[in-house]
Amino acid sequence: MPRWWSVPFSCFRRRGVAKPTAGGSFSTVAKKATTTAPHTAQHASPRDAHSRYYDAKVGETFKDNRYEAIRQIGEGKYSRIWLANGSSLTPGMQDSIVALKLLTFDCYGSGHDIFEREILDTIGRQQRERSEQTSSYAVEPLGSFQVSGPNGVHECFVTPVVGGTVHAHARRFPDRVIPVSIIKEVTRQLLKGLAFSHDD
Repeated sequence: MPRWWSVPFSCFRRRGVAKPTAGGSFSTVAKKATTTAPHTAQHASPRDAHSRYYDAKVGETFKDNRYEAIRQIGEGKYSRIWLANGSSLTPGMQDSIVALKLLTFDCYGSGHDIFEREILDTIGRQQRERSEQTSSYAVEPLGSFQVSGPNGVHECFVTPVVGGTVHAHARRFPDRVIPVSIIKEVTRQLLKGLAFSHDD
């Protein structure tokens, strides 16, 4: 799973707009994502109450109160993505902002499993086994858990917070045209991510 959005966020800033400081913390960068991500509903609409999706709510906690939902930041055919506060269980470690990917209940156990959990586990294991210290340009999962809903059990994956879509970033430039230099960097990272996922 390529991570083109590891391009520094400051690359997408228009001229004259303040950039994040070099020493900014992860939480600081993540908080910026909460203000720049496209607006979505704070929770699922009533018509989705009995749908395939898990009907998460703002302030809801998961995995023994370790994660607290902040707001929904994305949605796809098989999942919804929520920004969440993550409480560190390691003494001395700061809390962080994470992304929770809540799969629809039919992704597993319906006879048509999508095997995303297995793919993410394999990517994480391969990253830990790498002898090189360079980036694989793939999202490394931070953990997973299950949550029960009205229609069944939903798998949930915890990942770092990453950037938005190319379309969202294009709005930062005149005529929505991203500079060629940035497009080249995005393409380079995509190809390296694909090479990692297929070769290792």
